[in-house]
Parts: sequence; C-alpha cells; structure tokens
Amino acid sequence: MYVTIGEMFSQTVRKFPDREAVVEVATGRRYTYAEWEREVNRWANAFQEAGVRKGDRVSTVLYNTLELATALF
Repeated sequence: MYVTIGEMFSQTVRKFPDREAVVEVATGRRYTYAEWEREVNRWANAFQEAGVRKGDRVSTVLYNTLELATALF
C-alpha cells in the first residue's frame, strides 16, 4: 500500500507536534507541526465548503510562501 503525502504529514504531526515545521523567512512566521496542521485543516475545510472534492484540480496563483505550502497539503 502506498502512503499519501497527507498521511505522511499526519504521521509527522503525531510524532513531532511541538517541533518547528515551517518558517517563512520574509515575514518571520513560524509554525510547529501541530499549529501548521490546524492551518492546513482550516484550508482543507474551506476547500470542501467551496465544493472541491477528491479528484478535483485546484489552481493557485501563489508565490513561494507559507500559504503555498499550506495549500499543497
């Protein structure tokens, strides 16, 4: 069985919830894995509420930012 990127992210969150996961150098924003997971889930819920379903394709116009990384997960 193959592990998805989402499953790998969840495993990492469970293993290292209080470790720093991501730093956006330009703004100084920092998230631990647990904090970032909450943000990723917030975005995922917003996509679902907008009608995005499994198999749909979503396009973004984002620069190399924390939001881009969050949207990918």
